[in-house]
Amino acid sequence: MMGHRGTLARAGLAIAFALFSTLLVPAQTGSSAEDCLVCHGPFDRLVAATADYKWPGGEVQSPHRYVPHDSTTIADCLFCHEAHPLPPSASDIAAISKPKPEYCFECHHTRTFACGTCHPVPSD
Repeated sequence: MMGHRGTLARAGLAIAFALFSTLLVPAQTGSSAEDCLVCHGPFDRLVAATADYKWPGGEVQSPHRYVPHDSTTIADCLFCHEAHPLPPSASDIAAISKPKPEYCFECHHTRTFACGTCHPVPSD
């Protein structure tokens, strides 16, 4: 059973969220990784949190990688995810957890992540 402090804390949190949510607007199609990482970041935590992601071919690897992989460039989130309004609804959250991996398969055309199995890996 929740004590008096827990009830007050929960009420305060609800009020703060209600006030904060009035400042939020629906996500725009021009959202960037920087916008997404305000709530879903930092990027390293996102990579770690999705380390057990299972790809359609059965491989397990985080889909959140730098692109190209030897850089520090974060791919635009909208390549794989739909932008969602704030706060997100339950259906928005379900859609986020089902990304479209086709962006990765533009380069990983064999739909696997074993590099160099079909051609030499580009040096650039």
